[in-house]
Amino acid sequence: GEQKAKSAANDVLLVCELIPFLLVDPCKVLSATSSRVMGARRWMTVIWFCALCFIFYDYVELGLKASSSASLPVEFDGPPLLEQASGSKDCILSTSTTQNAQLESAEGNVNCPSALPQFGRARHQNSTRAIHLCVVGATSHFSAVNVFMREHPTISPYWLRFHVFGSDGPRAKRRYWTAHNISSTLNEEVFDVCDGIIGLPLVDESTLLPGGLVQAVAYDRPIALYPEDAQVYRRHLKHIFANESLSKSIEDLIKHVEPGFFERQPDCQVFIDNHLVDYHYFLLESFMALYPLPVIPDCNHDYLRFTFQIHRSENPFQRNRGLAWKDYALNAMLKKYQGGRSVKEVIWSISERPSEIHYEIKASCYCIKEHVAWLRNSTNTYCVFHESCNEFENSPKALWLSPQHKQYILPTLLPDFAHVRPVNETTVNFCVIGHPTRRNYDLVAHFLKTRKPQGVYFHNLGWGPQPEVMNGFEHLFSRYDEADFLAFERMVHELCDVVLGLLTRDTTPDYFDGPKKKQSGSMLQAIAYNRPMVLHEDLAEPYRAYLSDIETHNDTAESFSSAMDRTIDRIQRTG
Repeated sequence: GEQKAKSAANDVLLVCELIPFLLVDPCKVLSATSSRVMGARRWMTVIWFCALCFIFYDYVELGLKASSSASLPVEFDGPPLLEQASGSKDCILSTSTTQNAQLESAEGNVNCPSALPQFGRARHQNSTRAIHLCVVGATSHFSAVNVFMREHPTISPYWLRFHVFGSDGPRAKRRYWTAHNISSTLNEEVFDVCDGIIGLPLVDESTLLPGGLVQAVAYDRPIALYPEDAQVYRRHLKHIFANESLSKSIEDLIKHVEPGFFERQPDCQVFIDNHLVDYHYFLLESFMALYPLPVIPDCNHDYLRFTFQIHRSENPFQRNRGLAWKDYALNAMLKKYQGGRSVKEVIWSISERPSEIHYEIKASCYCIKEHVAWLRNSTNTYCVFHESCNEFENSPKALWLSPQHKQYILPTLLPDFAHVRPVNETTVNFCVIGHPTRRNYDLVAHFLKTRKPQGVYFHNLGWGPQPEVMNGFEHLFSRYDEADFLAFERMVHELCDVVLGLLTRDTTPDYFDGPKKKQSGSMLQAIAYNRPMVLHEDLAEPYRAYLSDIETHNDTAESFSSAMDRTIDRIQRTG
């Protein structure tokens, strides 16, 4: 025991003797110890102690760097000094160190701000009010951006967009990122797109500058940098943000671009559900464009995001119609309503519905038990009824599609067609919109038999069989089963001179009386495209203020034929 104690004491004495040498020059430690005869245990003691000391030195050095970086101003206002040296073809980068870093020739050198093109115009302003931050150059160092997104989970991709030039971007949060290839238009894209730049280390470690630094100087864009990069380059940029972490620097950069960005109200999420029926697609755009609808509160938020759920039909024709409307919504509608409101998504399955919904609009409600339960059991669900429902006539959560009701909306916003419709001066084209079996074609057959008119043609725009009473009149009648939503509406716009209702009390009583009185979409199409209409007198009165022109008839076929005579005469006289 005494021998072990002496050995341990000698170890301690040896370590104490080595401390002064270790602080000055670690190499002397080895020379001092090599002149002695020591056991393996003493060598292990020395090596272990040296390793601890080197680790301690590293932590001290990192601490000093962090403290000096933390003392940087959040934003440095100074002249952009990164420029081409006078009389030299080299781009000189002045740094805070005693040595200057010399880059390649300024001629065609993308690392020199003076070599970057100047476009002599104002940058293109984006119309979406989103902030666009850019990462320039091939990099895989996206961790700080991912940390920022985790710290701000409520930021909408409609508010903040990241653009990466030369990389695919991170795998996380892909809907926030847009990848750009490096091309000859790189600098012009950065000039137009970027509100600010995030300076990340590049894959090519031989490159002196963080990605985007040169563009930030050349185009006067604010930049967020790692603290150690900010120490070197802060004198060359007017607006540089370098906080204790890059994620905090990104936050400060965004506040510089838009001071009130983080006080924005969250997007208002409106869910429009039409999954129970495989039609009524022509109504949905109006529900978005005219929001807030009567009885449905306004979100009072900066942005409105609409998710539509549509019907997944087993019928190929109807399924294709749904696919066509989805394509229209995600392309033409999305471009049409940029800014404050836009289409977020079009879904098929109820399992895809958003987790957070502020208001839900049922686009196709009927006075049945299931739909009534929607209104009774939910605080944020609203119904658009397609038939009367006396129980909810004055409900603050119910809406109709006809001026016959106190609370109504006329959804008449349909696709725009910029071209002027072709006019056939020799033929008057009459259109019946809807399923043929729901229209009284006996009226048309009587008119054709008794009047034998010249220069008329009839089109049925809607899926369904040809009415038997039109047999023998094939030369004057066509039926269209057009599934493509946009093509269908284009036909209404181009083909129809007049829209026919073909509704009478004896054949379609549900449109006139009863507790579940139906509403026809033909009137909405006629209003949307400003077409004259021939309609039953009992249905016409509420729409007179909205239709461009209207001729009425009663239940008799002769009354209908007289209304047709007046319509044809007026069109032929007025051209």
